[in-house]
Amino acid sequence: MLLLEVLSLVCGFLSKQVLKQVRQVSKTLEQAAVPYLFDEIFISQNMADFHIAKLAILQFKHYIHTLVFSSVYYTDMDRESFDEVFDVDTDIGHSEHAFTLYRIARKNQQENLTNGSSSAYLSFALTSSPNIRKIILTDTSSSRSMSHQSLQIYEPRSSKACPVKQCDLKDTGHLPHEVCQSGFSRKGSTNPWRLILHALSATNANVKELTMEPCDLELSTDTASFSMSPGSLSQVKVCFRTLTKIRFTLLMDPERFSTNVDKRHVHRNVAKLLSSAINLQSLSLDLRDEAVVPETQHSTLKEILGQCKFPKLRSLILGFLVSSEAELLRLLRYSGSLEQLTIEGHELTEGSWMRVADWIRASLPLLGYAGLNQLYGGFNEPWEKTEYMDLYDHVGCFLFAQGENPFTTEALEEYHADVKAGRQTVNCTGGVGLLGAYCKYH
Repeated sequence: MLLLEVLSLVCGFLSKQVLKQVRQVSKTLEQAAVPYLFDEIFISQNMADFHIAKLAILQFKHYIHTLVFSSVYYTDMDRESFDEVFDVDTDIGHSEHAFTLYRIARKNQQENLTNGSSSAYLSFALTSSPNIRKIILTDTSSSRSMSHQSLQIYEPRSSKACPVKQCDLKDTGHLPHEVCQSGFSRKGSTNPWRLILHALSATNANVKELTMEPCDLELSTDTASFSMSPGSLSQVKVCFRTLTKIRFTLLMDPERFSTNVDKRHVHRNVAKLLSSAINLQSLSLDLRDEAVVPETQHSTLKEILGQCKFPKLRSLILGFLVSSEAELLRLLRYSGSLEQLTIEGHELTEGSWMRVADWIRASLPLLGYAGLNQLYGGFNEPWEKTEYMDLYDHVGCFLFAQGENPFTTEALEEYHADVKAGRQTVNCTGGVGLLGAYCKYH
């Protein structure tokens, strides 16, 4: 006979699967479990997932705080290609049956993408669920993607479970995993980030966080989604003013944006959007494939973050950018409240990492964590071609203790001697990946 408030606290520690059982015990426990059970909805580019999400929205819209949008889509395969990825031990009837289902699913999904249904689904979810504060773009598919519920929505319906007669397959046995791809980098109106941005601009949703959570670390957001018109850009800029967390992993499509003019256009749009995020508290920006930029061009950091000011920023992750010392310190100077800082894969075209480290220790009094790892440039002879990996946590010792600046000539000599001799520390903090740093400090 515990109070509802106490039961709610208990339910906050339970998994979704357990919450489904708890909900059926009594009306009081149902009241306690429902807010946690329906705090998140999943939408993909498949009609089946939207119908399930719609039912949840209509009944539990006030409890929904997170919208997960899957970019998974079915690739275009002929029968020969499909059989190559299918289990070779499977009988011919099984393979033919699965290919039929695949073509139905592929056709339905393509229709949703071309007629704008996907954008309408997102807008409906944001408009109907007033408490959504977080949007996650993911490359994982729903466990229901080819379940009985999903298959019932496909046409024609030859049975309750499956549109093909005499189906005795289990839910997980219909399609091979290889027929699905993430689709983060699709072009035009089918780019998943573009769909999210336009849905935000068309609604009055009070979303606070935009993030991407890829299971495959090689997948990224194609910057083609940011090549929007001035009108669309101005609408989306309004949404960015309310955001407190942003995480982008950006790639440039070399076929669509083949010239420097094209790249600057996209970078300028990203810069305008980020400059509107005046309430930002957490930013993660990774341009992994754009790290090598000729010195004759403007650096990516300057193009995207050169004029940005984040007075409320507490956590910053920069990955694989190019800048001068002055450009990097300008960004940090306008983010004086930083508590967590990660800089990885960064190249200094001008200046010194030693001065950067000195400035960070002297000018960021609230900093509680800092990781400077995989650094290029910014070193004097004979270390000008050094790739500095913080294998021994020398940066942390310097910033938060009384250690020597790791980028002095003497410290670099000792560092390279340790590396050459193969000496390692037991609890090294160097080499923390961007996704690991993001999860740990966000």
